[in-house]
Amino acid sequence: RLLGSLDLLPKEQLLPSEGLLSPVLPEQPGYVTLFAYTAHARGVSVRQTLLGFAWAWLENQLAVACKALPLGHTAAQRVIEQLRPALVNAVNQALVLEDEKLGPVLPGLALASALHETQYSRLFRS
Repeated sequence: RLLGSLDLLPKEQLLPSEGLLSPVLPEQPGYVTLFAYTAHARGVSVRQTLLGFAWAWLENQLAVACKALPLGHTAAQRVIEQLRPALVNAVNQALVLEDEKLGPVLPGLALASALHETQYSRLFRS
């Protein structure tokens, strides 16, 4: 919606109406859904899509760390560079995992999210 509202690209180029996934997209898809859809629509390989998504996630985490901790931008860039091999390794491992092996951490994520909601003070709105 944001890119469409900026009029940077015609709407047809943002979400092609004749794409394989367009009939099944929800009316207001989330970030991950749009990331995957756009990568698919543009013909980006699964590995490159995962690397791009993981890199964006890592950068976002360090942007938050810069705000929450005494961590400067240069130090954050060093951390990104140090974590880059681990990020690539994680993507490579994810690509060879069987479906049954994916997702066992989701209950833990749900519990951590629930605990976050009950904290006395929170740094960021969720």
